[in-house]
Amino acid sequence: MSAGMRPDYDVVVVGAGMAGATLACALVDIGLRTAVIEYSLPSPPVAGDPPTARVATLSAASRHILQNLGLWQGLLVERAAPVARMDVWDGARDEGQRIVFEAAEIGQPALAHVIENELLRASALARLEKSGAAELLAPARLTQIERAPDGVMQLTMEDGRSCKAALVVGADGPASPVRRLAGIGTHGRAYERRGVVATVYSDASPSGTAWQRFLTDGPVALLPVHDGGYSLVWSTTPAHAERLAALPERNFCDELDAALEGAAGRIRHAGPRQGFPLHFRRADRCVSPGLALLGDAAHVVHPLAGQGANLGLLDVAALVAAIDSGARRGDQPGELPVLEAYARTRESHNLLTGLTMDGFHRVFGHQNPAVQWLRGQGLALADRAWPLKHHLIARAMGLQGELPPLARMAADKER
Repeated sequence: MSAGMRPDYDVVVVGAGMAGATLACALVDIGLRTAVIEYSLPSPPVAGDPPTARVATLSAASRHILQNLGLWQGLLVERAAPVARMDVWDGARDEGQRIVFEAAEIGQPALAHVIENELLRASALARLEKSGAAELLAPARLTQIERAPDGVMQLTMEDGRSCKAALVVGADGPASPVRRLAGIGTHGRAYERRGVVATVYSDASPSGTAWQRFLTDGPVALLPVHDGGYSLVWSTTPAHAERLAALPERNFCDELDAALEGAAGRIRHAGPRQGFPLHFRRADRCVSPGLALLGDAAHVVHPLAGQGANLGLLDVAALVAAIDSGARRGDQPGELPVLEAYARTRESHNLLTGLTMDGFHRVFGHQNPAVQWLRGQGLALADRAWPLKHHLIARAMGLQGELPPLARMAADKER
C-alpha cells in the first residue's frame, strides 16, 4: 500500500453470519475501522420464540471467544442449552456398541452448548449497532473485487456503491461470492447425502443429554435446546430425506422414534423440517494479498460432530491474532505475511478435522458386516479406554492444543 494512502476501511467483512459478525466485533475491539457487507438481515429470535431449527454446538473454546468479546450474555446465554452428556451408539443400543461422554468425567460443567445460529449472529450485530464502531452495509450484494497497484482492495456493490479496504474477508458461506470473485477454486466431494433438521419434543424430562446413532445411511442426532426440546440433525440419502420431509408429522415422529430406539423417549411433536446437501469441501487457498477466507467460505465439513461453527470461530480468533501481531510490527492487515501467519495457524487443523469427519462418514456408512462389527467394537473399546476417551472429550471441547488468545479463558489470555 502506498505511503500516505488510507483506504475507507482497514477491513471489510463480507457476510454477517456467525463467523463474519463475530469477526467484526473482534476487529473493532483492536481498533480497526471495519465495515460489514451483508445481502440480507432476517429478524432475530426474541424471548419466548420457539428455537429455530439451525443450531450450533459450541465448544468451550468457542464459548471463550464469545465471552472475551462480551457476546456471551443476555438472551444468548439464556437460550444456550448445556450438553452435560452425549450417548453415541452403532447398531442396537443393547448390544453394548456405544460410547458415553460425560462432562463430569473431566470436571467440566458441560461438554458443549447448543445455541441457535440466528441468535448468535443477532447478538454480534446488536453489539456492533450499539457501539456504532463498524458500518453495516445492508442490504448489499458484492459484484466486483479488484486489487489496485498500490495494494488497496476496491469493492463494488450491485447498487453502485463502492469502497476501499486494506483487507477483504470472505465470511460469506459455502457458495462464497468473495471466493468466486477472487478466482479461488475448491476441491472436495459431495456426500450424496442430505441433512434433515427440525426442532422436536419428546415425552421424557429434559436431561441435558445429546443422542447420536449411526445408521447405514448416516447418523441421526438429537441435541438439547433451551426449552426442553431437541434439535434434530439427520444425515441420510436424498431419497430418504425427501420422504422424511413429506411425511405427516406423526409418521415422521414414529420413524424418528424407531431410528433412535426410543432413547430420548417418545417423540410427540416435530416442527418444520428443512434439508441441506452435505459436502466435504476446501478452498484451494484461504489467503492472497489483501484477501482472506474463513468459516464455510474456506472449508465445509460433515456435520456429524457439529464442528463447523467451532472451526469458523477459531478462524476468527486466529485471523484477529495474526492482524494484531502484524500491527505491532507495523504491517497492514492485508499484507501477505500477516495473512500467511493466519493460514499456517488454521489450515492444518481445519484439514485434519475435515479428514476425520470424512473418515467417520466412510467407516460408519460401510455396509460390510465385518466393518460394522469392528466399528462397534471400537466404540465399546474407546468407552472403556479412559485416557483415549479423556483426550477425545478435551480435544472436541477445545481444551487441548495451541489456541489463539481470544479462544482462551480470560485468565489465560496473557500466558
